[in-house]
Amino acid sequence: MPDLFLFAVEDVLKIHGLSGHVLLPGIPCRENMPDIVVGAPLAIVTPGRSRIETTLASYASIRMQPRPEPLCLPIAVPYPLTKEHIPPGSRVYLADSEHGRVLDL
Repeated sequence: MPDLFLFAVEDVLKIHGLSGHVLLPGIPCRENMPDIVVGAPLAIVTPGRSRIETTLASYASIRMQPRPEPLCLPIAVPYPLTKEHIPPGSRVYLADSEHGRVLDL
Protein backbone atom coordinates (compact mmCIF):
# COMPACT_ATOMS: atom_id res chain seq x y z
CA MET A 1 0.00 0.00 0.00
CA PRO A 2 1.40 3.46 -0.86
CA ASP A 3 1.88 6.21 1.70
CA LEU A 4 -1.21 8.22 2.65
CA PHE A 5 -0.92 12.02 2.32
CA LEU A 6 -1.81 13.73 5.61
CA PHE A 7 -0.97 17.44 5.25
CA ALA A 8 1.46 20.06 3.95
CA VAL A 9 3.58 21.75 6.62
CA GLU A 10 2.82 25.45 7.07
CA ASP A 11 4.98 26.05 10.15
CA VAL A 12 7.23 24.23 12.62
CA LEU A 13 7.29 25.24 16.30
CA LYS A 14 9.54 24.43 19.24
CA ILE A 15 7.50 24.39 22.46
CA HIS A 16 9.27 24.60 25.80
CA GLY A 17 8.99 21.28 27.65
CA LEU A 18 8.30 19.23 24.53
CA SER A 19 11.22 17.14 23.29
CA GLY A 20 10.37 17.38 19.60
CA HIS A 21 9.10 20.01 17.18
CA VAL A 22 5.42 20.56 16.34
CA LEU A 23 4.24 20.50 12.71
CA LEU A 24 1.31 22.74 11.76
CA PRO A 25 -1.48 22.61 10.77
CA GLY A 26 -1.48 18.88 11.58
CA ILE A 27 -3.56 15.86 10.68
CA PRO A 28 -7.06 16.86 9.52
CA CYS A 29 -10.01 15.39 11.41
CA ARG A 30 -12.04 13.80 8.62
CA GLU A 31 -14.31 10.78 8.57
CA ASN A 32 -12.20 8.96 5.98
CA MET A 33 -8.94 9.41 7.94
CA PRO A 34 -7.67 6.22 9.60
CA ASP A 35 -6.80 6.13 13.29
CA ILE A 36 -3.19 7.25 13.58
CA VAL A 37 -1.50 6.37 16.86
CA VAL A 38 1.62 7.73 18.54
CA GLY A 39 4.57 5.81 17.16
CA ALA A 40 3.04 5.50 13.67
CA PRO A 41 5.62 5.66 10.87
CA LEU A 42 5.71 8.96 8.98
CA ALA A 43 7.47 10.07 5.83
CA ILE A 44 8.17 13.76 5.29
CA VAL A 45 8.99 14.81 1.74
CA THR A 46 10.64 18.22 1.55
CA PRO A 47 10.17 20.65 -1.36
CA GLY A 48 13.63 19.55 -2.54
CA ARG A 49 12.31 15.94 -2.70
CA SER A 50 14.34 14.64 0.25
CA ARG A 51 12.49 11.91 2.13
CA ILE A 52 12.74 11.85 5.94
CA GLU A 53 11.58 8.69 7.72
CA THR A 54 10.38 9.33 11.28
CA THR A 55 7.55 8.56 13.69
CA LEU A 56 4.67 10.45 15.24
CA ALA A 57 6.10 11.37 18.67
CA SER A 58 2.92 12.91 20.12
CA TYR A 59 -0.10 15.04 19.43
CA ALA A 60 0.20 18.67 20.53
CA SER A 61 -2.65 20.57 22.12
CA ILE A 62 -2.38 24.01 20.54
CA ARG A 63 -5.07 26.63 20.18
CA MET A 64 -4.65 28.05 16.68
CA GLN A 65 -6.21 31.32 15.55
CA PRO A 66 -7.79 31.44 13.09
CA ARG A 67 -9.02 27.90 13.52
CA PRO A 68 -8.14 25.75 10.49
CA GLU A 69 -10.91 24.07 8.52
CA PRO A 70 -11.18 21.15 8.75
CA LEU A 71 -10.10 20.92 12.38
CA CYS A 72 -6.52 19.62 12.51
CA LEU A 73 -4.48 17.88 15.19
CA PRO A 74 -0.91 19.27 15.31
CA ILE A 75 1.73 16.58 15.70
CA ALA A 76 5.23 16.47 17.15
CA VAL A 77 8.14 14.68 15.53
CA PRO A 78 11.06 13.42 17.62
CA TYR A 79 14.37 15.13 18.22
CA PRO A 80 16.74 15.62 16.35
CA LEU A 81 14.38 16.82 13.59
CA THR A 82 14.14 20.62 13.66
CA LYS A 83 12.67 23.51 11.69
CA GLU A 84 15.78 23.48 9.49
CA HIS A 85 15.05 19.88 8.42
CA ILE A 86 11.35 20.45 7.66
CA PRO A 87 10.73 23.64 5.64
CA PRO A 88 7.25 24.99 4.88
CA GLY A 89 5.73 23.11 1.96
CA SER A 90 7.08 19.75 3.14
CA ARG A 91 4.46 17.02 2.78
CA VAL A 92 3.70 14.61 5.63
CA TYR A 93 2.55 11.06 4.89
CA LEU A 94 1.50 8.07 6.93
CA ALA A 95 4.28 5.79 5.73
CA ASP A 96 4.00 2.39 4.22
CA SER A 97 7.01 1.06 6.10
CA GLU A 98 7.18 -2.11 3.97
CA HIS A 99 7.64 -0.45 0.59
CA GLY A 100 8.51 3.21 1.21
CA ARG A 101 6.49 4.55 -1.75
CA VAL A 102 4.72 7.89 -1.95
CA LEU A 103 1.29 8.07 -3.58
CA ASP A 104 0.72 11.72 -4.47
CA LEU A 105 3.71 13.91 -5.12
